[in-house]
Amino acid sequence: MIAVPEKYALGVSSPTPITSGRQHEEYLSVLDKLASKDNPTSEEEKSAFPFWLVLGAASLQTPG
Repeated sequence: MIAVPEKYALGVSSPTPITSGRQHEEYLSVLDKLASKDNPTSEEEKSAFPFWLVLGAASLQTPG
C-alpha cells in the first residue's frame, strides 16, 4: 500500500451518503481545509468534488 504524506491526508476516506450531523460536520471540515489552502494541488481540487456533491445532495433532502 502507498502511504500518503501527512500534509496531504484529509482525515477521511471517500465520502458516503450523510447519515448523521457529525458526519456532515466532518465533511464540511474537509472542504474547509481544502478551500483554505493557498495553492491546492490538482489532486486536492479533485478530491473536494465528491465531498461537495454529497453535501449538496444532503442539503436537498433536508426539509425546510
